[in-house]
Amino acid sequence: MKHYDSISSKIQDITAYAFPKYDGSNVSCLYRNRKGLIRFGSRNCLFDESDQMGKFAIPLMKMEEEAITEILKYHGIDEATLFWEFFGSESFAGWHNWEAKDFQIVLIDISVERRGFLNPKDFIDMFENYDRVAPCIYHGRCGPEIIEQIRLSTFPGATQEGVVCKANRAKPNCHPPIMWKIKSNAWYNALHTKYKDQPEMIEKLA
Repeated sequence: MKHYDSISSKIQDITAYAFPKYDGSNVSCLYRNRKGLIRFGSRNCLFDESDQMGKFAIPLMKMEEEAITEILKYHGIDEATLFWEFFGSESFAGWHNWEAKDFQIVLIDISVERRGFLNPKDFIDMFENYDRVAPCIYHGRCGPEIIEQIRLSTFPGATQEGVVCKANRAKPNCHPPIMWKIKSNAWYNALHTKYKDQPEMIEKLA
């Protein structure tokens, strides 16, 4: 099963699609036609419901199985890896309060067997009628004015953390789309406050 690459902070001056950046953990599942969702994992490894993350994330992914199966069958897809963001209202910088009662998942990407990762426009079109997908909140170049709004937490549709920008590749492949993240000043301030005595954590999570 494919895993999701880390997202660069290097902003590119090209046309892109912007999506809310949810402050959580990347989780994934493998879909196979006639078997449904059969394998689950994090960014780096597989897990099951005996794992802390799996205990909460797997049931949420399974709840989406019927809707996801309908969409993928409609598009003639027999096998794909689906990538989600898992988070709750108290999640922050990859940390979760496991006592929280409001965890959720949002679909952020898909890699189709023998086709690779979909370009963002194809991803938007495929899941336009699905209600648990990251919405496109902007299409265009991320100029200084857009970047400043995101940094100041005034850009419409952005989360407290910021946005993820994705640009189409000439051809989809085994790697995710061209991507970069733009985070808000407020999020960075919160990160420095939480890990004020752990500079290595700040560097890792920023």
